[in-house]
Amino acid sequence: MRWRFLGRRLGQAVITLWGLTVVVFLMFQALPGNAAAAMFGARTSQADIKRVNHELGLDKPLWTQYWHYLTHLLRGDLGTSITYNRPAREVIFDALPTTVELAAYAVVLTAIVTVVLATVAAMQRDKPIDHLIRSVPVAGLGLPTFWIGTMLLFVFALKFQLFPAGGVQPGFTGLISSMFLPACALAILFTAILVRSLRSSLLEVLDSDHVLTARSKGVHGVRLVLRHVLPNAAIPTITLVGLIFAGLLGGALIVESVFALPGLGSLLINGFHAHDFALVQGITMISAVGILLVNILIDVLYSILDPRVGLS
Repeated sequence: MRWRFLGRRLGQAVITLWGLTVVVFLMFQALPGNAAAAMFGARTSQADIKRVNHELGLDKPLWTQYWHYLTHLLRGDLGTSITYNRPAREVIFDALPTTVELAAYAVVLTAIVTVVLATVAAMQRDKPIDHLIRSVPVAGLGLPTFWIGTMLLFVFALKFQLFPAGGVQPGFTGLISSMFLPACALAILFTAILVRSLRSSLLEVLDSDHVLTARSKGVHGVRLVLRHVLPNAAIPTITLVGLIFAGLLGGALIVESVFALPGLGSLLINGFHAHDFALVQGITMISAVGILLVNILIDVLYSILDPRVGLS
């Protein structure tokens, strides 16, 4: 059953990715500007533009350009970056670890803060601490990620100099220190969403029959929460994590530019400025694959945590 489910989900992912290749290809075809002009500058002669367009295949019919793009994509060839004069795949995979590390760091911070705040709020239902926890995170929903990152950078890096102002420091300790403020900028936004969801689930589970039975048997406090409440209450929140992962990745790209991190965000901005379509299309496709894989893993994890949920 589980293998059939995975096969069906992967099939849906393949169809989604194919549709995305069409959308991405047509979107970049509609963008103003010319790759050849971006390579040589404003004083480029029309002869040079025509020659480069021919070398890049940009003078061929649209369907021919798409077929060329799709067949090379299936072979793992994302094209050549005109900005770095290297295969776009190599450039992207050099920067990918920074983005993955930032996203993972943000997920860990979000998970820790969400579980602690939501649990305290649920256990102190309708008390002042519950109202405080529910009201404060809401403020994070109205703040843009780049503004949060800028404020964290100004206060904790420039004013108090507690953390590096930008870039990635060498070594594990340097990595943790460099990524802390960017990860916090992302965690603030998504904690605001997840705390309310997890609190509601915790309250529902706390009022369920099996928890009341456990309490009658003398199970209380941390043991009650860890063994009987959190495993059941976390299921809807885990599903929500899959839905907001795309936002997390998009936020990571923005935060990277604020903190000058050498990740996919910097590459994406450089690619747009230089009309480096191969680079931008490659980043878009790799990001889409990552989002689809995370959502498939979320579905499988959902079924593992709750065997009552079928995989059909």
